[in-house]
Amino acid sequence: MKKLTRIMFTLLIVILLFTLSISAEEGKMEKLSYDTVGYTPVGGSEVMLKDGMAEDFLKNNPQSFNEGEWESIYLRGWAGDSAPIETFGYKIDGGEFVAGEFKQATEPAVLAAGGEHASRFKVVVPVKTLKPGEHVATAYAKLTDGRILEIASFPFTVLGDSENPETGSNTMVIVMFALVAMSMAFVLTKKRVYN
Repeated sequence: MKKLTRIMFTLLIVILLFTLSISAEEGKMEKLSYDTVGYTPVGGSEVMLKDGMAEDFLKNNPQSFNEGEWESIYLRGWAGDSAPIETFGYKIDGGEFVAGEFKQATEPAVLAAGGEHASRFKVVVPVKTLKPGEHVATAYAKLTDGRILEIASFPFTVLGDSENPETGSNTMVIVMFALVAMSMAFVLTKKRVYN
């Protein structure tokens, strides 16, 4: 009976440790270099916001743009894990995983740093049709073992008409014009009263 209890206890510990090791692997890539972020304006060419330390840059420099102004944003770097990467993709605001052709040529230095399964990526996320508000585009890697692991996030704000900074300056011009017109009317009225 004691022997059976020891075996059961040992099996329980092994199962518990195995479960903890699997759950620890879920979520993020084992090896990662998330370096470059940028965007493509509607009808324009790609603009690089930061090359190197992109995550820190986005934390310290919140990005915002007017509704319909940017066609897409991109996140570029390399990632590696214990299983081969099947594909890269993204989610917007935690929605559905959207896979795409985001793999890029992987140079030997990336394989040396990220391991045999490392791959370069450039995940391009369409943002033109997003409604005003705060959003987060997150890049993911889908591995051949079925796991979908987070790579990096790009938080941004889409501004609507009421949030558009130009609207505020146009309003100020109208207010200033109205004040000048009222002042001139007051001066002209006073001149007529005294004449």
